Amino acid sequence: MNSRSQIAPQGKPRRRRGANAPVRALLVAIPTWGWLTAIVAVSATIQIQAGLEIQAPFVFGDELIYSELARSFADAGHFALRGVANSSYGILYPVLIAPAYAVTDNLGQAYALAKVINALLMSLAAVPTFLIARRVLPRHMALLASAFAVAIPSLVYTRMILTESAFYPAFLMAVVVILRALERPSSGRQLAVMALIGVAFLVRAQAIVLVPIYASAILTVSWFEFPRRSPLVVVRDALVSYRTTWLSFVAGGGIVVISQLARGHSPLDLLGAYRVVVGDTNFEAIPRWFLYHAADLDLYLGIVPFAACCVVVPLALAGSYGRPHRLFAAVLVWAVFWMTLLVAAFSSSVWGLERLHERNLFYVAPLMIISFFLWIDAGTPRPRRLAIGAAITAALLPPLLPFSDLVHGAVVDALALLPWATTILSASIVPFAMAVLAVALGLVFLFLPRRLAPLLIGGLALNFYVIGAHAAWHARDLGGALADVRVNRDWIDKAVGPQAAVAAIWFPNRTVCATATKGPPREDALWENEFFNRSVRRMYYVAQAAPDNLPATRLFVNRRRHALARAHGKVFSARFVVVGEPVTLRARVVARDLQTRSVLYRYGRNARVVFPPGCPNFARETTSG
Repeated sequence: MNSRSQIAPQGKPRRRRGANAPVRALLVAIPTWGWLTAIVAVSATIQIQAGLEIQAPFVFGDELIYSELARSFADAGHFALRGVANSSYGILYPVLIAPAYAVTDNLGQAYALAKVINALLMSLAAVPTFLIARRVLPRHMALLASAFAVAIPSLVYTRMILTESAFYPAFLMAVVVILRALERPSSGRQLAVMALIGVAFLVRAQAIVLVPIYASAILTVSWFEFPRRSPLVVVRDALVSYRTTWLSFVAGGGIVVISQLARGHSPLDLLGAYRVVVGDTNFEAIPRWFLYHAADLDLYLGIVPFAACCVVVPLALAGSYGRPHRLFAAVLVWAVFWMTLLVAAFSSSVWGLERLHERNLFYVAPLMIISFFLWIDAGTPRPRRLAIGAAITAALLPPLLPFSDLVHGAVVDALALLPWATTILSASIVPFAMAVLAVALGLVFLFLPRRLAPLLIGGLALNFYVIGAHAAWHARDLGGALADVRVNRDWIDKAVGPQAAVAAIWFPNRTVCATATKGPPREDALWENEFFNRSVRRMYYVAQAAPDNLPATRLFVNRRRHALARAHGKVFSARFVVVGEPVTLRARVVARDLQTRSVLYRYGRNARVVFPPGCPNFARETTSG
């Protein structure tokens, strides 16, 4: 670990530090590992308690996908969705939560244990954050940065079965090894970067962005450390110093391409489920979405830290503070740029659903928090032109967001918009209110006296609390959509046992003339039955598949006998069948669940489908010879 270097700009006196002797004495008395352990433990405890308040998953089908993958790995040692082998998703996260599904047959208990693992994983992000911050900050501020890294609103994702919990610490740990390689580009350190990028990629394919981040940082550092050299010489020296990196890229990429082609697959298949985005990107829309995501990140951090980052990065790159700060600034600027560009490209595709995807961008927040603390520790430098430009940028970005168009996806994907979504202001007034607040905070950034700068840390904490409180409230509300307390989630397993084979059959709303009723959508009930019951092993559909893009087999209703059948008249056989209302079978009822409005039947040879009365769609759309 590098010792802290002087971080005040050259020629400026450092501020006095003798006012908080008791606090400093306490910091010194407790070793660093003790503080980090406490931060991780407190964060994990808070998140575990909050996670156990969520009664049911609500980010379908992502949560269903990763729980299924974890279940299949725990049960059989391979990855499958609904019994069909699948390698389209990151495998490391399902492996990490698989123990939750291995220790119990009760999927409700496994769901709770998986969220405990999530809380531990995501709280570990405090450690790499400290390792990054300690390179440019004194110990007490580096510890504060690590605490803020596990206080960000996005820790709400620990309450969902999503890869965010594993990717967050993996991404930050990759940044740590990138910084180490930039400090001293030994072959071992460069290979460590490759290894950590590979680990992060096994969590989610988004980690591919670490490659351009690392390469861009190498070239940037080389350029700023030798500004008088020609670009060709800079590139040549970077190629020589980091030859292990470039050889790894070329050799590794070549092996991957050749192996994929030899198997008859495209190299893009390695992106798994994200491959579809590559061909659907709308390049003309990327600049617009880049701007929107920059504005969202600005709101997420509370304006002032964003402006501070815009000041610190140019100063650090110019050499105002020291080499460790230049390396950090190079990684920071490219991490923000490439991550924002990648997320903007995703949002521009049809799979982006015209939404902000802050959920894929928040990983850079700890780096920007560290730059904010660096700005404070350096004495809040505000070179006139640079500071005014930073304040104007930070103040103008949020009002540019088309709030009324983007707020519909904010509940999970854009937490920074949630406080604005629940105000008494109309959607048309929110941009104006954002502008007023942003301008006010921009003025605070420009004119707040240096001695009061620590108050800005309290402002960041308040901002995170407000956003996090709204995110937690919405998560509890969505997780409790079926009931305040779900005491009968595994009702199918209780009726027939977890080892039974139950077929779940989906009938589309239009086909059964279903109308909107109080309670969750019918498809949510279908997925929750599958999520909490091991006995639900296969999924079938009639007329049209459920909106989850997961493996399912089509069935038909025989026109004469009204019995379920496979394609080409093949017999459909199952011992137990579960269907949702308003579908009815003429078969023996085994159990009912009022909360999911589902019925479990024993399906025999004489079972028949009862056509809903007054619903012509059913006969027209479901029957076959």
